[in-house]
Amino acid sequence: MILAEDKENLMKIYKRVLENFGKNYNFETDFVQNGKELVKKVEENPGLYSLIITDKDMPEMDGLEAIKKIREKDKEVPIFLISGSLDIMLSEKAREIGANGFYEKPFNLNDLELLIIQYIK
Repeated sequence: MILAEDKENLMKIYKRVLENFGKNYNFETDFVQNGKELVKKVEENPGLYSLIITDKDMPEMDGLEAIKKIREKDKEVPIFLISGSLDIMLSEKAREIGANGFYEKPFNLNDLELLIIQYIK
């Protein structure tokens, strides 16, 4: 699994939660701070990630652009967009470019755990 988030305070929370989930469900998570790093890691490690979660608004490359670039090479990996505002138009746009779903952040921990159970190999 890989998660992209530029907000340091949220990243600390996600790291702590995902490390605990990782112990329970036997997986590891890579963390990056922008879409450019996300695309690079995914391209350098084809097939490694069974789930991608990306923030929408990040420096260097936003989550939507990162999804587009990842989908150019990988049509299968589940990708979920998260954003600070619940926006139907954004949710539709994300799905149009290849996201599997959209969540408002901060992530509801129950939703996050359900995603992990569903997608982590």
